[in-house]
Amino acid sequence: RIPRHETWPGNLNNGGFGTRLNMTAYDRFNKSMVYSLDNQLEGKFDVGGLQNTVLFGGSFDRTSFNQDWNAGLVGPIDIYNPVYLRDPTTPIAVQNTLLEQQMKGVYAQVQSKYDRWLFLLGGRQDWVDSDFRDKVARGSNISSEDRKFTYQGGVMYQFDNGMTPYVSYSTAFVPVQQISNSGAPLEPITSSQYEVGLKYEPPGWDTAFTASVYDLRKKDDTYFDATTASYRQVGESRAKGVELELNSDLTPNLNVTAAYTYTDARITKDSATSLVKDHQMTGVPRNQASVWAKYRFLESSLKGLYVGGGVRYFDSAFSYTAPTLYGKLDAGDVTLVDAAIGYQIDRNWTVDLNAKNLFDKEYVSGCNDAGRCYWGEKRTLLGSVSYNW
Repeated sequence: RIPRHETWPGNLNNGGFGTRLNMTAYDRFNKSMVYSLDNQLEGKFDVGGLQNTVLFGGSFDRTSFNQDWNAGLVGPIDIYNPVYLRDPTTPIAVQNTLLEQQMKGVYAQVQSKYDRWLFLLGGRQDWVDSDFRDKVARGSNISSEDRKFTYQGGVMYQFDNGMTPYVSYSTAFVPVQQISNSGAPLEPITSSQYEVGLKYEPPGWDTAFTASVYDLRKKDDTYFDATTASYRQVGESRAKGVELELNSDLTPNLNVTAAYTYTDARITKDSATSLVKDHQMTGVPRNQASVWAKYRFLESSLKGLYVGGGVRYFDSAFSYTAPTLYGKLDAGDVTLVDAAIGYQIDRNWTVDLNAKNLFDKEYVSGCNDAGRCYWGEKRTLLGSVSYNW
C-alpha cells in the first residue's frame, strides 16, 4: 500500500493583482496485489533430420488495484506574506475504485534444428476477466471479458565462422492496470514486433556478440493526459531502435556483460485534435547502457562464492504537453550502481543477495505531461534461497 500527499498551487487572483494563491490538497492511497502461477512441461524428440524441443504450459494471474483519493481546498495564501494556519485536510471523496483482473493462458512452443538451420514457432491463448467497482460513484460497476491469441516465429542460420543471422516476428497482448477518466478499465494493449539481428561467437573465444534492429508497434498504448488528469489510450505508438550486447568469459572466474539500446518511441496515431501525435512517448529514454562483471571463486576455502557489480545508465526522459501548459520537461540522465553476492552451498542449494541503486542515489525517473515528476527507485535489497533438482 503506497500513501501519497500532494499540494497543488492554483491561479493567482485578488482582483487581478496576483498576490493570493488558492491551493488544492490531495491524499492518495494505492494498493496493488498480484498472485501468479505458471507451470511448464518440456519434451525432446527427433523426426527424420529434425531435432525438436517442445514446450507446453499454462498460467494463472490474479491482480487487484485499489485507488483511494480524497481532496480539499487550502488557502487563499498571500504569496508575499504567507501564513500557514494548519495542515490541509482532505474531506472530499474524489475516487475509491477497485479493479480486479483474472488472466488465464495456455501456450505451446516448438524449437527445431535441421543441419545449420534453427526454427522457432509458438502460440498462446489468453482469457482476461475484469471487474471494476467505484464506491464513490454508486452503480459504476463494470465487468468485461477479453480474449486474444498471440504467436511468435523465428529462423536463424549458423555459419562456420561463428556468424548467426536471424529474423523474428511476434505479437503480444497485455491487460492494463489503469482506469480512464470515465472510470472504466482501459482496453488491453496489443502489439507486433519485427526483429532482425546477427549473433557472433568467434571460434576459440568464450564470447558472444549480438546486434539487432527492431520495430515495435502498439495499439491502444496508454499515456497520462494533463487535460483530464487521468490515463487514456492513444491510437497507435511505434518504437524503433538498435540493441547491442556482449557476453564474455574473460577467465574461468570472470564473466562480463555489456549492453546498449537506442530507442525512438513516438505516438503515430491519435484523435484529430491531438496535441501529442508524432511526439516522443513519455518516460522512454533514447539511450540506455549497462555493464556488469561477475567473479566466481573456484578454488580455496571461498569456492562457491561469487561477487558482482555494475552500472546502469539512462538518458534523460522528457514529457510532452500542450504548449500553453508546461512545455517539455526533462527528467535528466542518471547513472546507478548495482551489486550482488551469492554462495552455492552444494549442487542443489544457492543463496543470493542483490542490491539495486547501491548508493541510494536520489533521482527523478520521469515526468508525465501534467507537470508531475516521480522519484526513481531507492536502494533495493533482494535476497533469495533456491533449490534445484
